[in-house]
Amino acid sequence: MLRVRLADEDLKTSRIAAWVLGRMGDSSDILALRDGMRRSSDDLTRCYFEHSLAALGDAEGLQALERNLTHEDKLIRAYAATFAGDAGAVALAPKLVPLLDDPVTDVRVRACQTLLVFGRSSGE
Repeated sequence: MLRVRLADEDLKTSRIAAWVLGRMGDSSDILALRDGMRRSSDDLTRCYFEHSLAALGDAEGLQALERNLTHEDKLIRAYAATFAGDAGAVALAPKLVPLLDDPVTDVRVRACQTLLVFGRSSGE
């Protein structure tokens, strides 16, 4: 059902399906997520696909996630901070540190949460 919903005309439905597949899917979902990313008409919907791709290990998705950490849209920055942890993208930790001073509380909290997850997984 989730894979069918990726192509839904309703943007909210397709991005939620992408979000769930980023957490529960596997490498077989990468092509469909890439397709959804390319047909996304707005930055918010696109980021759901990009971040899910990153969580599944896709290099293009990881690059987009990294860019989104400095996006002008506060929601996209917040989601990127969360998905950096979901993607296990420990190499992005230095990019998360400046977000601890972001003017938006949600962005600061999500960046902190991800950095804490990274610290636990590294034994620090």
